[in-house]
Amino acid sequence: RLWSGKLPVSKLTVTGSLTKALTRPVLDKLAAALAACLDARLKATPGLAGEVAFKITIRPDGTVSGVEIVAASL
Repeated sequence: RLWSGKLPVSKLTVTGSLTKALTRPVLDKLAAALAACLDARLKATPGLAGEVAFKITIRPDGTVSGVEIVAASL
């Protein structure tokens, strides 16, 4: 693994009926998948740096129904 550490969540905005407390465990599970994507990009582009903002849609049952990149500065 090229990248190690915890994926930081600098801004978390929750809309709808779910609370931050209910969405956080879902985001923690996604962290491993996001870290794998980051590792793949770092292999292809050493020295890559920047920020990425995601819109993640979580159903009331806790399943993820969508992930979309809404902004990136890579």
